[in-house]
Amino acid sequence: MILLIMGTTHTGKTLLAQRLLERYHFPYLSIDHLKMGLIRSHNSALTPESSDEALTAELWPIVREMIKTNIENHQNLIVEGCYIPFSWRDDFEEEYRREIRDFCIIFSRKYIEKHFSDILAFENVVENRMPSDFSQTAEEYAEENRRNLEYCRKCGVNYHMIEDTYDISLEQVLCGGEKKKDGLRLLCASETEGLLPCLRELADYHNQVSIHFSGWYPREPFEQSLEKMERALKEGTSQIAVVEEKGTVVGFCKIDFHEKRSAPTGMPVQKTGTLAYLVVCSAYRKRGYGRMLMDWAMQVFQRKGITGVEVKVLEGNPAIHLYEKYGFQTIDCFLKNGK
Repeated sequence: MILLIMGTTHTGKTLLAQRLLERYHFPYLSIDHLKMGLIRSHNSALTPESSDEALTAELWPIVREMIKTNIENHQNLIVEGCYIPFSWRDDFEEEYRREIRDFCIIFSRKYIEKHFSDILAFENVVENRMPSDFSQTAEEYAEENRRNLEYCRKCGVNYHMIEDTYDISLEQVLCGGEKKKDGLRLLCASETEGLLPCLRELADYHNQVSIHFSGWYPREPFEQSLEKMERALKEGTSQIAVVEEKGTVVGFCKIDFHEKRSAPTGMPVQKTGTLAYLVVCSAYRKRGYGRMLMDWAMQVFQRKGITGVEVKVLEGNPAIHLYEKYGFQTIDCFLKNGK
């Protein structure tokens, strides 16, 4: 996964990248460091005082190709800086775009008016800046943030608006900024409680369609299932996509990733996956949500180089026909006596 952290100067991009490094061990590239490396090595005619447009024109092509190289090698990377164009999607083919997420930090005018002195005071929290690094007035700074908000909306860039307090959670960054009210999105670990209505309906459904195990569900308390999901999302061994209508989860898909490692080297030698959950609430079926979630799951498996995927289906569950359309075949039938 590639994460682009965008925004104007002094919005906390480098600090956010540092926090993600410490929490998730994702390496990050500060485009400012690349800029200074080129300038100080005399490999660029630009200077630190050059315009953002000139710096972007020279730096972004280099960063763009670095991103492609990371994706081709299945490596994670965070890229942060002011020199990422809002139209970055135009520079990548679909096979690259689906591996890239973006997140732009926007300060509201209200926040800038109230905290402008604090914004300047914290400018060296991660890196030492030159004294002349910031020369804008509060009004100019607010206007630049307003323009960035317009660009985010125009280009479809995920963003988070800082209005009263500086409150950016790491999970929010990885899940794509402001929460969308409709459509498909990734679920954050802190949001698993929103799956409870779907889990309840799934248990009822299994009790209805199961030929041999009616009345056995849920197999464990719902709270325990949600805790396991939260832990797996934090550890990165699972992903969950949800479908929402009017801000309510109406369906979800959970996929798990497994690696078998070589005993001598510890290097991964085989990657497999499990389609653990595929749920669409009954009132929202026949709208293509099941296929939407399946398409998402199979695309993630493909991007991760996983070719062996397993799904367990109760005998009597008609969902097996959907799985068969995606190439799944029945290979085992398990018999069980007792819970």
